[in-house]
Amino acid sequence: MKPKTTPFFINSISRQIWFGTVLTIITILFLVIVLFMQVSQLNQTNNYISQHLFRSVGLLASIESKIDESNAILQNYLLYQKENDKQRRQQLWQKQIQGLSDSLKKQEQYWEGIEEKLTFANLLTHLSKLKKYQDIIEENQQEKGKNIDPTDLRENETLFKENIQPLIVQIKQEIDRLDNLFEQSRKKNLDQVENLNGYFKYVLSILLLVVCLFNVSLGIWHIRKIKNDLYIIRDYTSALSLGNLPKTQQHTYDETETIIKDINQLVDNLQILRTFASEVGEGKFESALQVFDNQSDIGSSLAQMRNGLLNVAIQDRERNWTNEGIALFGNIIRGNQSPEKTYDEFIMTLVKYISANQGGIFIINEENQDDKFLELKSLYAFERKRFEQKQIRPGQGLVGQVWLEKSAIYLEEVPSNYIKIISGMGAGSPRSLILVPIMANDEEVLGVVELASFQILEPYKQAFVSRVAEILSSMVSSIKKNESSQRLLQDSQEVTERLQSQEEELRLNLEELMATQESMLKKQVELDAQTQAIDTTLATIEYDLEGNILTANEIFLRMIQYNNLEDIIGKHHDIFIPKKEKYKNEYQQIWENLQNGIPQTGDFKIITRDGSELWVHSTYTVVKNANRDFYKIIQLATEITEQKNKNIEVNEVLHAIGQSVAIVEFNLEGIILHANDIYLQTLGYTYKELIGKHRSILTHENEEEQKNNDADNLWEKLRKGEHVVGRFKRFNKQGEEVWLRASFNAIHNSEGVLYKIVNYAQNITDTVKKEQEMEQTIQKLQQQRKELLSQIQELEEQELDTRHDFEAIRKNHDALEKRYLDADERAKRLESIISMALFGVIVIDHWGFIEIANRATEKIFGYSREELIGNNLKMLMPEPNSLMHDKYLANYRRTNEKHVLGTSRVVEAQRKDGSVVWIELAISEVKIIDETLFTAIIKKVDPPQQ
Repeated sequence: MKPKTTPFFINSISRQIWFGTVLTIITILFLVIVLFMQVSQLNQTNNYISQHLFRSVGLLASIESKIDESNAILQNYLLYQKENDKQRRQQLWQKQIQGLSDSLKKQEQYWEGIEEKLTFANLLTHLSKLKKYQDIIEENQQEKGKNIDPTDLRENETLFKENIQPLIVQIKQEIDRLDNLFEQSRKKNLDQVENLNGYFKYVLSILLLVVCLFNVSLGIWHIRKIKNDLYIIRDYTSALSLGNLPKTQQHTYDETETIIKDINQLVDNLQILRTFASEVGEGKFESALQVFDNQSDIGSSLAQMRNGLLNVAIQDRERNWTNEGIALFGNIIRGNQSPEKTYDEFIMTLVKYISANQGGIFIINEENQDDKFLELKSLYAFERKRFEQKQIRPGQGLVGQVWLEKSAIYLEEVPSNYIKIISGMGAGSPRSLILVPIMANDEEVLGVVELASFQILEPYKQAFVSRVAEILSSMVSSIKKNESSQRLLQDSQEVTERLQSQEEELRLNLEELMATQESMLKKQVELDAQTQAIDTTLATIEYDLEGNILTANEIFLRMIQYNNLEDIIGKHHDIFIPKKEKYKNEYQQIWENLQNGIPQTGDFKIITRDGSELWVHSTYTVVKNANRDFYKIIQLATEITEQKNKNIEVNEVLHAIGQSVAIVEFNLEGIILHANDIYLQTLGYTYKELIGKHRSILTHENEEEQKNNDADNLWEKLRKGEHVVGRFKRFNKQGEEVWLRASFNAIHNSEGVLYKIVNYAQNITDTVKKEQEMEQTIQKLQQQRKELLSQIQELEEQELDTRHDFEAIRKNHDALEKRYLDADERAKRLESIISMALFGVIVIDHWGFIEIANRATEKIFGYSREELIGNNLKMLMPEPNSLMHDKYLANYRRTNEKHVLGTSRVVEAQRKDGSVVWIELAISEVKIIDETLFTAIIKKVDPPQQ
């Protein structure tokens, strides 16, 4: 017959409970959502009323009172003309009334009605008009001054009554209207909230009733179902409680089915248990027992009972074996044999009794107290004595380890190279190894017993070896006592002799001790004098380990402006620390270090009694008492306020320099110690790439070049402490040239010893490149001039070679010479005239090089004639005119186009010191024989108006 099926959601008690619980949770969630929506609506309404309506009403009331106050101030100003009243009214409008208006504008966006916003717009318009009329009356009053006739007073009064008072009435009416509108809005929102509350209560009551009815019905059905299942289980367990084994029960279709299956399994296990009890009664302890899988409390207890009964029988056998062995070894010890024979018989019997294969006895040799060792006394293997000599020190091998640790060692994994058991058939490694110390009174090790076997030693055999070692210890102890008594007799005689010599040494030591005591008294006197000297020269204060003040000297009290020591005793050190400093981690760390005994030294800022700040250099020292424990802290201080302020000022100046100038520091060997960001950016390196590198990374010099340069110029001067300024070529990270205008400064420490070099530099690469280009151009021009002179010289040589025309050439030469003499005479007169001219005169050749300059030119430009003649004219021109000068001359030579010749103009020029001067310049062209010259007439003028 097919089993009866049930719906999925009710064929299990847990599913039934979960089904009811889920329905209840869904209903509760629905109620919570409805409640949340209602509460949210209430909160929105309440927020609108409290944060916007009430806020707006308050702002309107404030505006109304401030308007009345402004009118009162204006009237007072009209009567008494106080300038303070005028300022008060302006501030009232600008700061308060305007601020209140702005706040109302922010609230306006939350208002629900359009009527409120229109009324507020009218209010703002009237407020603006009111301020305007008040300003007009105030300006009229200010223009009239203090001497006002009655007619002017009536005019202001009329203006006040006709314009201001009506505006005030309108403003107050609009404020009242806004108040009424806000009150209506508040009542409207409260009515909506009340209606929502009534509807919510009705819906909530119905839902709660439905949920209660559903849960009661579901609970009653669950109770009936569970009671039926429990009655089935009750009948089953009743039979078991009477000791009967009931028949197997039928299935149920819920969680109780698992209980029925467990009860059926219990019946099966009880049947197995009944069979096992019968076998135990017959003495069959080895019978296998598989009840409750031997894992449950009852199954494991029954298995333990069987094992316990089996272990009792085994332990009886082991106990009898152990007692027989103890009696056997007791007889060996009591035998009157020599120690060597006793050791041999003892180890032979022990190896055989525990079925081992090899054994040995090691006894400590104490002849040399400074070099004790274990000595092998007897070795037995394969039923015969072995003759070997072996000495083992503490910690050496496993035997030495047992001696050192005073505990037994048992190994079942013996290292392959530790020991070999040798017989006629060959050699092999043992399966087990046991080493037991021979102890006297559980404190002193007398020796070690070592046994090796091809078989695993059971625990009872291991315990037996330990007990046998205890028996052996009594024999070894008696042997050693006999040997010790003989040695003591010999030692007593030696001790008597040593005592006599020591007595003499003690007498000498006593004399030395008295001399040392006198020396300590002298040092104590010196220490007291030093303490007094410190107390009279330094500010001194003492604290306990928590920082509480114990005492202070007069110097410290004067420094912090306290009159009496009682004013600070018992207070904490932080009364001298500024508030912003005492809560910093650095301050807390200082006291943690002091409490750990670490002295602290440095510059600290403190405050005096009147709150002023001082800088002191202080040393905090932790003092120990006679027990070597820390018990107080002494502070020695010196005021350094003036010095500290100077250092701060210097540091700020250096910081400012570091923000605008490239800075790099070297040691005396040229190793880079530090470089600021400007220097790194100039040369394209990072901080890690430069620090610790030699300066040659910047100059690309090899070792020989560095030695030559150092010996000849820069670095040798710096090592002598000289200050070096100039231009220097460096190479950046990409290998490009970088020119620096730099000053190298030798830095000395406080003792006057030179210890580093600081380089301040500016990047002038662009300027140097322009100068190099200019020099190249000048060199080309000079080369061209030399070529022309060479050509002229060739022509003269050709002229000399032409002999047949010598007379004509001579006549021409005489004539030319006369002309040149006349020209030279005229040139001297002209040069004299030019030099005495009031205006500046400069003559240049067609390449731009100055040939003549007069005294007036020297005054205008600050150069001497020697400095001008032979140099290019562009030295007198600022950029960019100087860069274009050669281009203009070359263009004129090529095209003969006269752009500036024959005209006068005002231009900007540059003096020797770099300053700018404005000049009026007129240029003319002169040709002498085949040479073209240019003459410039220069007059200094005032700068043109912008």
